[in-house]
Amino acid sequence: RLDPRPSPEALTRYGLDEAQRAELVLHGQQGVLVHLLLGRRIAGGGRFVQRAGIPGVYRVRVPGDARLSFRPEDWRDRRLLAVAAEEVERVELDNRHGRFAFQRLPDGDGPPGAEHWENVGEPAFRPASRTLDTMLESLLGLESRQVLQGPEAEEARSAAKLDEPRLAVRLGTRRKATLSLRLGGRVPSSPGSIYGVLDEGSEVLLLSDTVERLLDKDL
Repeated sequence: RLDPRPSPEALTRYGLDEAQRAELVLHGQQGVLVHLLLGRRIAGGGRFVQRAGIPGVYRVRVPGDARLSFRPEDWRDRRLLAVAAEEVERVELDNRHGRFAFQRLPDGDGPPGAEHWENVGEPAFRPASRTLDTMLESLLGLESRQVLQGPEAEEARSAAKLDEPRLAVRLGTRRKATLSLRLGGRVPSSPGSIYGVLDEGSEVLLLSDTVERLLDKDL
């Protein structure tokens, strides 16, 4: 404990005044378990801390302090398509080689519960189920590099060519939900990135061009 009864001026120096501090509150079934006021960081990895309702100021090493970022961007789910691979039962893909459609169906020759992918589009061909499973797992594991919103997204959308996408993939789930991703042009200010948009959302995503190589496959 550094200061049992800090003055308003001292709280400002500690970063614990209302204008600077952050609050961390953990709730349990019976109410509040922990309520901490977090001030500025101290050299060596500590932070000035108060317990809510108790005036004393402490120097505390906060485990996981690096993760206690207060920017909304750091809490965002960056996954492109937040669904488990086994939940997807239909894949539709439009790329420069044409349009492909695949349906997951029960495997009559396999053990109970076994499934395989069948082509349900044109031209007729037998798809490799393992290739589709691998593509799907890779796609669902990708994360956006950056998410643009508001005026920034509107400005990017005009250059992103998302209304006439070069690539589009739609996933149908067992719960009859549909998830779609459209890919546009490359991002001039970010080498190795391309523009994308989910469904009809207003946000514009900056994605690794890995997703382009993943989806731009011929028959």
